[in-house]
Amino acid sequence: MLPLQRWLPTKNNKQMWADMKFFRATIGEMITKKRLKIQEGEESRDMLSRLLQARDDEGKSLSDHCLFGQVGGFLFAGFETTSMNLTWTLLLLAQHPDVQEKVRQEVTRVLPNPSQPITTQMLDQLTYLTCVIRESLRLYPPASTIFRQTFKADTLGGYHIPAGTLVGVSVGALHRLAENWDDPLTFRPERFLAPHEQWNHKFLPFITGPYMCVGHIFSLTESKVTLALILRHFHIALTPGYKFRRSRQLILQPKPPLTLTVRPVANQ
Repeated sequence: MLPLQRWLPTKNNKQMWADMKFFRATIGEMITKKRLKIQEGEESRDMLSRLLQARDDEGKSLSDHCLFGQVGGFLFAGFETTSMNLTWTLLLLAQHPDVQEKVRQEVTRVLPNPSQPITTQMLDQLTYLTCVIRESLRLYPPASTIFRQTFKADTLGGYHIPAGTLVGVSVGALHRLAENWDDPLTFRPERFLAPHEQWNHKFLPFITGPYMCVGHIFSLTESKVTLALILRHFHIALTPGYKFRRSRQLILQPKPPLTLTVRPVANQ
């Protein structure tokens, strides 16, 4: 995306400008209210309080620009992407009842008592469910395109990239390349039973390296807990006649929205 494009008064840009104005106003209000509460002596351990009170070795606090970026990242990455991963995973499980039943058997074995608290050790034993979530992220990564902004001019694949250009990496396309994956369009969770090093650098829903999503462990944990609780108690199936297409907006989502038929598991 060339730098000039983002300033053209197109329909999409106008909508983006309006969305960003609302987003910034909302975050600004949150920061202002939290600052006042801290000044009034409120003690809190939430993320925003920690960011406002953080100081570097020279005693400097985070700039407002940095605060907006951090809070915005947590709001966006911590809610919409995980909820959409759950949506796609439920859709795939509804399409593949054999996989759904295999997950249910694993959940029933690992979490035998519905009243028992779920521990980290239990979640670590949900090996097949973890594979299902990863395969869902491979086929339908919520953040299907990742953007990075160039700090200086460069050449990529013979193309001149000016400084300040947004460069998009299509994670969705990389996840469906036959060069990277056997039978890439097939839903096959078992592929993630292979050793980690065989797929780690080809699997990029959270990117990798020093700028990897800081919330990826939390996101996977949230998905495992939610899906385990649903599948322990319910069978799910697609609503008769439901058909969907992939819609790429800020995140990848099914259109129309997913609808399911749900019935209780016997003896639950």
